Amino acid sequence: MPKRISGERACKEVGSRATCAGGTAFADSGSMIRVDLHLHSSYSHDGWASPCEVVERAIAAGLDKIAITDHDEIAGALEARSRYPGQVIVGEEINCGCGTHLIGLFLTERIVPGLSVEETAERIRDQGGVVYAPHPFAYARRPAWHAEQALAVADVVEGFNSRAFFPPWNRKASAAARQRVLPHLASSDAHFPWELGRAYTQMPSFSYAKGFLDSAPYCRSIGLRTGTPFVHVASVLIAQVRRLTGWQPGKTRSSHTSQPAAANQRSVERQPPRAAAGGLDVQKRPIRPQHRYLRTRNQAVKSQG
Repeated sequence: MPKRISGERACKEVGSRATCAGGTAFADSGSMIRVDLHLHSSYSHDGWASPCEVVERAIAAGLDKIAITDHDEIAGALEARSRYPGQVIVGEEINCGCGTHLIGLFLTERIVPGLSVEETAERIRDQGGVVYAPHPFAYARRPAWHAEQALAVADVVEGFNSRAFFPPWNRKASAAARQRVLPHLASSDAHFPWELGRAYTQMPSFSYAKGFLDSAPYCRSIGLRTGTPFVHVASVLIAQVRRLTGWQPGKTRSSHTSQPAAANQRSVERQPPRAAAGGLDVQKRPIRPQHRYLRTRNQAVKSQG
């Protein structure tokens, strides 16, 4: 197990073994892994770090597997998985038409936002994915209604979200999952690299969606720390700055240098053609007002002479 980031208090581990369906025992030291199934990269409108930077930070935080779940986008998760295929699950946090959020795990294609909760869940399962209900009660308006919508279609529930700074949100989520006999997991919902490792789930190892669903009932949620409202303020500020300026954090150097080159190429294409002799423009440039004034004054001086 990679070394965890210093400064986090140790959590109390309950039990040393978990048993999966079929009677197979999973030992903590061998088959149990630490996963975070809800976090964001710079492909989210309010994210910060590049997908690969997110994976590297997660490994340093002691996580074995993560799901990159950008808002309404899977490009960042696909980019990270291409480099770290064993550590990354392709996910997406989808904004349904009613405002409820659902996460699709083990996706192969992007799911468009704005659909109903039922249709969104159906499209996740059509891809062989898992429907994950994130922060079911952490909504500013009608939290109980949103929770009911998400829990009605969920395969697993986020019982602890490290960004849910109001304690009743997580308590209600865990209680609702237990009431419905649904596995409840812990995730960081990280938008910044330093949030990784604040919450994770310890569960038997898996590789695909079916193995995940078999392992989920034997998971152990580990919530180390919850954030403050300031992390949400920071995310909102980043989203506004990106919207107003077009700034994209977490991009590689090549992506920054390619854009000016393309702009220069377009500006060259817009330049008017030049004559073969003398290098003069074939197209006449319009005379500015001050030039017209000087031309009129010069003509008046010549007529007086």
